[in-house]
Amino acid sequence: MTYTIASAQKMYPSTQVASAVPATVERFKQLNADDEQAVLWFAYTELGRSITPAAPGAARLGLAQAVLDQIKQMSRDEQRQVMIDLANKADTPISRSYAVYSVNTKLAFWYQLAEWMKEGTVVTVPAGYQLPSEAAAVLQDIKGLEPGKQITILRNVVVDMGCEPSFTPSEQPKSEEPQFTRTEPAITQIEVEGVSNPTVLNYFEAMNADKFDDAVALFATDGALQPPFQKPVVGHEAIRRCMDQECLGLRMMPQQGVSESVEEGYTQLKVTGKVQTPWFGANAGMNLAWRFLLNPQGKIFFVAIDLLASPKELLNLTRQFAYSGDLKIEGIEEPAVLRYFETFNAGDFEATAALFAEEGAMQPPFESPITGAEAITSYLNSEAQGMKLYPREGIIETPEENHTQMQVSGQVQTPYFGVNVAWYFTLNPEGEILYTRIKLLASPKELLSLKR
Repeated sequence: MTYTIASAQKMYPSTQVASAVPATVERFKQLNADDEQAVLWFAYTELGRSITPAAPGAARLGLAQAVLDQIKQMSRDEQRQVMIDLANKADTPISRSYAVYSVNTKLAFWYQLAEWMKEGTVVTVPAGYQLPSEAAAVLQDIKGLEPGKQITILRNVVVDMGCEPSFTPSEQPKSEEPQFTRTEPAITQIEVEGVSNPTVLNYFEAMNADKFDDAVALFATDGALQPPFQKPVVGHEAIRRCMDQECLGLRMMPQQGVSESVEEGYTQLKVTGKVQTPWFGANAGMNLAWRFLLNPQGKIFFVAIDLLASPKELLNLTRQFAYSGDLKIEGIEEPAVLRYFETFNAGDFEATAALFAEEGAMQPPFESPITGAEAITSYLNSEAQGMKLYPREGIIETPEENHTQMQVSGQVQTPYFGVNVAWYFTLNPEGEILYTRIKLLASPKELLSLKR
């Protein structure tokens, strides 16, 4: 076979990622701008207890500092409008400046605003303010997560704010990147149980020393790096830019791994371990997996970095899903539901849509229902290419009007990561699907929470 980035993304599909992160980010994006600002304020206040003082203190914000000082001098109404403009991606001078900041600069930007809010020099939520129910639920979800997942959510939220630049990434003005002083010596002698491949070990050593030129040199010229919950970054120039923005000050602590030879002289490896960020230091470590594919010359053709769902995933080094064979769902024998998963996995989306009643509808996560076979087929052809569904178990009940309702839980493997999912089906008396709703689950525990 000829390896592509798309095929490489499917390595070790049993890897369980922290699906609570994309689920919470999507829920955050459904809030209005005022509620987004309130959630950010409360979240940074909560996170501030864990953030190491060295991180924002060492962040030299460069051009961002001038913008922050400008905001500090504004009236309360003007300050509030700036934050709303950032959330709404409004085309303003500050919003355009913000858009070109690096990821760490954006995190530090909002951290500084939150600190000034606490001091009272920047407008904050009124005393006694109560978050609306949906915003409160999003905040509660963030509070319930590990610090590594919290900072990933905030990263994915703040990086999308600001007015999109009109230039290409190679033309993007470079703002001064925050420089994080390492409080502990870099780990430069890496040992990974089960892995002795020099390319992989050198990768970790270079990353821990912030020697990104050395790390990039380990990639094939068409190699790709895929950060958690993001699309792959392809080519040396783009990978170096990504490392500058995302990886300064990281402390990688790989622990164990597995290596195996595959077709055409390629080697695939999976390594699990922890990473400490400069924002939390030793206060918290993120549980990560690195999935490598090396070409016959020993260069990195692809590496995906996955934020894991739980610490026990550190021990998951298996190559495939345990699920295999003919489709079976514990508790479910309804032909239309079984065919739904079979046709979807075969990529026969017309056949999937044909299972719906004439007025049948599908509601993907965080989207409006899509009604009718033609619209469902079009949506799946556009959004579901490369996805695989792995239903595990379900329950069934027949309420009034002879409509049958079912709930199925399992996983979806996308080209970028895997997520825990629940499907809710309603069937008419003829066995056609009237409605199905797909919900992202916040944690693996919810896979066991089948309720009537």
